[in-house]
Amino acid sequence: MTATLSGKSRSSFSGVRASIAIIAGCALLPVLYLGAGYFVPIVAAFVAALIMGPVQGRLVARGLSGGLAAGLQVLSLLVILVSLIGLTAGSFASWANDLPRIGNALEALIDDLRRLAWRLQSAGQAVEEAMGVDPVDSGSQLGALFSSGVGLVALQTPIFLGQLVVFFALLFFFLESRMRLRAGVLRLCMTRETRLRAAHVFRDAEQQVSTYLITVTAINAVLGVATAFAMWAFGLPNPLLWGVLAFALNYAPYLGPSVLIVLLVGAGLVSFDEPGQALFPALAFFSLNALEANFLTPSIVGSQVKLEPAILIMALVLLFGLWGIAGAMLAVPLLLILQAVLSHTVIRAGKPRRASRTK
Repeated sequence: MTATLSGKSRSSFSGVRASIAIIAGCALLPVLYLGAGYFVPIVAAFVAALIMGPVQGRLVARGLSGGLAAGLQVLSLLVILVSLIGLTAGSFASWANDLPRIGNALEALIDDLRRLAWRLQSAGQAVEEAMGVDPVDSGSQLGALFSSGVGLVALQTPIFLGQLVVFFALLFFFLESRMRLRAGVLRLCMTRETRLRAAHVFRDAEQQVSTYLITVTAINAVLGVATAFAMWAFGLPNPLLWGVLAFALNYAPYLGPSVLIVLLVGAGLVSFDEPGQALFPALAFFSLNALEANFLTPSIVGSQVKLEPAILIMALVLLFGLWGIAGAMLAVPLLLILQAVLSHTVIRAGKPRRASRTK
């Protein structure tokens, strides 16, 4: 009877703890949204430190100091980023100038599709009058959005550069003090069981995030190269830029490729006269992305990561709403970290212990 009551008490306590966690999470959402400019570089640096942590450990094991190993890693990442920016800066500048034209081309396409739908329903004019929709006025909003996007990018560039400086500085200190931070957190745990759980959380989070993102980075690089060659084959301007965008946006599953497909449709409409030819670049990337998402990634990643698609989509939508495209790119790593935490706290804590046998 006592065991039953204690089991019920533990279950009730776990339910109360879960409810408090949910309420605290909901209360934290406005803070995360309003402080996006501060939280994004911090969280991104933490995730990057998890990815680069195993390499840091190997370098330290070979005799390098923690600061030197962290500095080499941060410098390597900075060189890669600067190289990519240098290779695509000219292409990005010309592409940014074409954004208003892409917006106008998408306006025309949306208007044509809307008119076609109304004609198929044999009620185009009736729908216009009933709903008060003017295709020309509604389409011009998209062109204004793309035009203002160029100015928005220009205004946000200094802020982005500041966040980039914060990211690299925090990444260095996270890597340099990686083992000290871990030891400090473990010392806060009062019991041996809690310390073991915390150590397992650190190990699994670092291993899962690092293994997954390194593998996905290699896959995204293959997708980016294939996309660049496909755009070059179809004669779309700035193929290298499209390859880099395919590489970067594919870190945000579903959302990133969808954004790139829309941009490729607009770029095709601007670059080619025939509508059929204009859709070829977007169709080519759609085919490459479908091949990668349905065959390449599942066969390579396999059972390394088990995330429910519904949970992943909800996380993508939530983090995109909070932090934009950066939040969408951080969705999978944060879910993996949360999965490691829950697997060693809520799930294992909820398992009943075996009762000791008494004679």
